[in-house]
Amino acid sequence: MFFFEEESVWRKYIAELGIQKDIDYLKSKGLPHEWPTHVVDLKHPATLKATVVASLYKSQCPYYKGFWLCGGAGSVECIAAGELLPGNVWYNVCSKEHTQCPFYREKSKHD
Repeated sequence: MFFFEEESVWRKYIAELGIQKDIDYLKSKGLPHEWPTHVVDLKHPATLKATVVASLYKSQCPYYKGFWLCGGAGSVECIAAGELLPGNVWYNVCSKEHTQCPFYREKSKHD
């Protein structure tokens, strides 16, 4: 299996991370809407860190440690969250407004 579906710390921030907005949009269009919550499985043999295309997945966030890919899905490696985040978080927050991220705000208070 490509994805984890366990209780994750990011779920309580589903709206702030833009995930709920993505789900609602997909639902309104009658499209599959489960994928915005998927996180890649680092143990899967097809999972790799996006080093070749790292220049595409940039962030000014000091807690952002890269992007992981598996099949058509991706995940954000975030040391502030302590776990992988769904890939659409990069599009919604990491690449644009990382200071609005709840994990960034919490971690930066304690650093």
